[in-house]
Amino acid sequence: MDSAFEGIRLVDATSGIAGAMATMFLADFGAEVIRVEPAGGGPLASLPGALCWNRNKLRVEADLTTDAGRAAVRQLLATADAAVFDLNPHDLQESGFTPGAVRAANPGIPHVWLPPYGLAEPWANLPADDGLLSALTGIAQLQATSPGCPVRLVTPQATYAQGMLGAFAIAAGVLERSRTGTVRAVTVTGLHAVSAIEGGGLVKSAGSSQIFARGTAPNYRLYECRDGGWLFFGALTPVFFATALEVMDLAGLMADAAVGGEFANVLREPGSARAISRLAARFRERSCLEWERLLHDAGVPVARVESREEWFHGETVAAHGMRLVLPHAELGDVEMPGIPLELSETPGEVRRLLRTAPAGVLDRHPAALDSHPGPSEAGPLAGIRVLDLGGFVAGPFAATLLAAFGADVIKVEPPEGDPFRTYGLTFVAHNRGKRSAVIDLKQPSGLAAFEGLARSADVLVDNFRPGVRERLGIGDARLRELNPRLVVCSVTGYGAKGPFGNDPGFDPLVQAQGGLMRAQGGDGPPVFHQIAVNDTAAAISIAFGAVAALVARERTGRGQSVRTNLAAQAVMCQSGELTSYRGRPEPLTGGADFAGPRALDRLYRCSDGWLAVSCGNVGEAAALASVLFGNGGFEASGALRESGESALAGRIEAAMARRSRMGTVSELLAAGVPCAPALTLDEVVVEPSLAADGFLDAFDYAEIGRITGVARFADWEGVPRGPRATAPTLGEHTAEVLSEVRTGG
Repeated sequence: MDSAFEGIRLVDATSGIAGAMATMFLADFGAEVIRVEPAGGGPLASLPGALCWNRNKLRVEADLTTDAGRAAVRQLLATADAAVFDLNPHDLQESGFTPGAVRAANPGIPHVWLPPYGLAEPWANLPADDGLLSALTGIAQLQATSPGCPVRLVTPQATYAQGMLGAFAIAAGVLERSRTGTVRAVTVTGLHAVSAIEGGGLVKSAGSSQIFARGTAPNYRLYECRDGGWLFFGALTPVFFATALEVMDLAGLMADAAVGGEFANVLREPGSARAISRLAARFRERSCLEWERLLHDAGVPVARVESREEWFHGETVAAHGMRLVLPHAELGDVEMPGIPLELSETPGEVRRLLRTAPAGVLDRHPAALDSHPGPSEAGPLAGIRVLDLGGFVAGPFAATLLAAFGADVIKVEPPEGDPFRTYGLTFVAHNRGKRSAVIDLKQPSGLAAFEGLARSADVLVDNFRPGVRERLGIGDARLRELNPRLVVCSVTGYGAKGPFGNDPGFDPLVQAQGGLMRAQGGDGPPVFHQIAVNDTAAAISIAFGAVAALVARERTGRGQSVRTNLAAQAVMCQSGELTSYRGRPEPLTGGADFAGPRALDRLYRCSDGWLAVSCGNVGEAAALASVLFGNGGFEASGALRESGESALAGRIEAAMARRSRMGTVSELLAAGVPCAPALTLDEVVVEPSLAADGFLDAFDYAEIGRITGVARFADWEGVPRGPRATAPTLGEHTAEVLSEVRTGG
């Protein structure tokens, strides 16, 4: 079978994780990716994960800092169908590979730019660093396990998300070029990546608040069991919670005076504290394995906390082919993640590790474009219709991403609505830019109306458990009868294979099983990730898969099935940590209030807030010493190796505590030390450079009022940067949508 991106050539002129990861997804699905690297491989070469992120690619040696290297890249651009860069704004301008310059070299290729932060000073030209980006955008503060104490994540989740989002943008640009002949530039910044993974956290309103955050709700949190093991209790809905209380002989909890028989009171004080206390005491009465079996057998979502090694070598990962072994001439066998996405007609394949491009790599001419109409202001997916059958996060957010790139998305809801509507702001954040139609698929009239919509749709997205659509009468076979061109996208917790195949899957369950919680907790208790890591990764992945299938449809005229699951994303979201070979360095682990791995790469408290520093070389280390201690500070080269808990870290901590945060940040930046403030959500809202980048916007939602939330997931040439549409209220567009069914609109 052909691959989705068969015949497409990408020039990958990036040097960081995000760019390499973005083009990896295209290479896995058949694109010819020419990887431009300096001698020695550049900064990525020292990271074990580079073996994964550069698989399936061809390497051309060229250094973008030299005239000869830039000339070689310009030659490659003349043969390409898209080009990807990740330089900061200053270096992109200096390199001569701005969108205008690339258009001059080849007017027929989309220019994709993945700068590590935003485009506004003073942060835009800092070296790429996930810790600094997380501090600046509020991730570190949102992750806090102790009040006011930000946390450094041990996996670069914002950077991984930028890679996935970059792949989605590349694919959308390739599709628009194929459909309409339109070629435009797109920028996917580190801020856009944070918007994707923290959209549910970076949202606030004067009149409402998130009902739960950071795994603090009694029905959605970690509990320690009698044997010292930890269990994630995922009874997110009232039905799951009621079942769990019956199993645990705690049904009387709902009659507690602080709860008063209302599930909503379990999620707010004082009912929340009372519920946590009683549940925690009951969980300590049995072993972790006993509770897992009892609750799982009753259908309650629950998962034991395990290590990433147990997960990677376990049954679920094996069932989905998510652990590969490839030979390396010097390192021997290399283990790495597989492809977390299945396309039924144009599947991906990992064929080999990075290798040198053969002679004649310049002997190629891309296909000529038929026309170059002006780009649609709606975005590259204008004219694509998406039916969103999803609930909670992964499915609906995939459809939101498609809407953000210009698709017309209809959220099809049952009469009671998406159950995630209960969670207020978080629901709104994950459902912007859609229309809502209430259609009861269990009724003949509703099923007929839905079938009418399916006949004219391009993409369907759901995150039902395996078999649910078939029981509703809209399984893959029926949808193919209705519309052979339809791309049918499904997100599940664990796929249809493996020991958990039919189980409900919530993000923290897979965090627990997949090793993220244990790695972040280090030698202490496991740590719940405030980022919905696997949910958002699955959403971005399925959005990319939908567009990849639409690219293939341009050639074949046929739709296909696209599938992913949270279990597979738990592997890909640790790709740098799980790529391994004999003798590789141990991946980073953390702790409850983990500040960072090194004295010169960690978070520090100042007199009025926190900041993050990240020194990567002797010059930066010496500059930090000079600012904090004058000439008698510390020996720079040795300091780079000192741990985050060392005596040197203690000295720096004491010095920082006597200083103001922003005054110190200004001094350090002026001296050439990479640093950033660790902002709270309230500070993120008013930070000038984030405002200049349009990181957040304000919009109204009928049931809440004025809301501040993330603005965009990319900046497309020709698409206005104004506020995006709000989320729909339940059934807001039912009459409009049903009218379109009747008229064939």
